[in-house]
Amino acid sequence: MKTIIVWDESADRINEMQISLPQALKVMGIKARIQWNSEPPLLSRMQLFGTTPAIEIDGEFWRHTIGKAVSEKEFIELLEHVANCRSCCSM
Repeated sequence: MKTIIVWDESADRINEMQISLPQALKVMGIKARIQWNSEPPLLSRMQLFGTTPAIEIDGEFWRHTIGKAVSEKEFIELLEHVANCRSCCSM
């Protein structure tokens, strides 16, 4: 099972992505544990302030558009990209 951590300092963006990410996972038939991190000390420790949202998938960080919530379509594209990268690298 995948682990996806969404790092963001904006509650509004997190609220949007709490809808779009599960929908994208459902469309793709992926089961994942989702964690939402918005605590300033954690964001600071990870050096993510001002560069969120950051999406961590199985320990690797990905970004779409800084300062903008990731839509369902964008999450699907990201998840497809990650899957393609992993299949190319594992050969």
